[in-house]
Amino acid sequence: GWKIAGCVGLFDEVLIATGHEGSWEGALSTQWSHRAPLVPRVFPVQRWLTRARVAPGATVAVRGFALTFIDAALALTEGRGGLFQYLDHPYQLRYRPGTSDAEAILPFSRTGRPMLAKPNPSLARNIAAVASCTRVGDPEIARLSLPSDLYGQLIPILARAARAALVLNRRSHAEQREVGDEIDEWLVAVADGAPMAHVDPAREIQRSLAVGVGLIPTDVIWALGHTWRSLYPALVSRLSGGGLADNDWPAFLRLSAEMERIAFGPSALNAAKLLALIDAGRVDLTHVRGGQLSDEDTHTLLCSSHGNQPVDVVVDAVLAPPGALGTTNPLLRGLLNGGHARILPGRRGLDVTAEGQCRDINGSLTEGLSVIGRPTEDSVIGNDTLSRTLHPSSDCWAQRIVRRCNDNHALQSSARPDRVPV
Repeated sequence: GWKIAGCVGLFDEVLIATGHEGSWEGALSTQWSHRAPLVPRVFPVQRWLTRARVAPGATVAVRGFALTFIDAALALTEGRGGLFQYLDHPYQLRYRPGTSDAEAILPFSRTGRPMLAKPNPSLARNIAAVASCTRVGDPEIARLSLPSDLYGQLIPILARAARAALVLNRRSHAEQREVGDEIDEWLVAVADGAPMAHVDPAREIQRSLAVGVGLIPTDVIWALGHTWRSLYPALVSRLSGGGLADNDWPAFLRLSAEMERIAFGPSALNAAKLLALIDAGRVDLTHVRGGQLSDEDTHTLLCSSHGNQPVDVVVDAVLAPPGALGTTNPLLRGLLNGGHARILPGRRGLDVTAEGQCRDINGSLTEGLSVIGRPTEDSVIGNDTLSRTLHPSSDCWAQRIVRRCNDNHALQSSARPDRVPV
């Protein structure tokens, strides 16, 4: 059995469900040496983004430019009494500052590339040929031979599905061929890790919002994002575990990261709010691409090719990545170091069965040890979707435990005829 510090006795089964890690090797808090105070995380905002930590009128550097950054920006503006006013369209807004706002919020990240707005679901249902995306892709993914070949099998399926979602809105055959070629080239380039062209981030968000709410026609990026969202349940089901060739995992992770950026971004309303904050000057994107922190005299500066900006406080809005690589969690590290769990080459998370049971360093099942959720990423794909329908691991684990309890009860009952099984 398993012994747990602070508990009496041994346990037959242990389930680890630690979720998002509070710290990790890449967190700013592990190497902080700057003069400005650090707010090491965003959530819960009621604890970390208080007026005591981020004073009204402060200039705030925020590491990260994804969903957590948007939550932080809204907490430091709308969350402090600011108001958004509708203009001539439900997704075109103006921001009226509150009296306790942060004065300026400056995100900085490696690439400066934003997450794009998710389309309005009711609008997407009315776009011609959108249903054909899943009609084309789901059956093909279900028929993939395992382990599947990313370049030879999966990317062609994604390309066909994206074309199906888009080409019926294109009139000429030449235009349809051009779109198909663009989709094919984009998918391969992303998987290969080719540098992506730098586009003004505010303009990129604005275009994705305009497409998503029907102000301008659908485009290739919309089709790719819709394809990933539509086919994601099938991908999770088919590729989790050993569904992909080992040598294809690095390319798949690059492709997944880019697809998540264009498919699982903010809601249309939050994208509109972010654009309004940019227009109002509350969010400043000057240093968003490649910004770095440095100290000069008594100040901390946010520096980039566009110059230097003194900041009053720094907020780390980059969450620990999924998986167990680079974790500072002593529980997970202890299990890995002790050989009770393993991470397969190219993956980030612990190797588990469909029921969540760990495999040890030699690939054998570790009796009584199970893990579900974020620490298993890549063995289980897409834990961060938080969907109760995509990932049956917890249900399967519970069913296994019930079976084990029933088996034990039956053995005890057979040994004692006077006992009635329940």
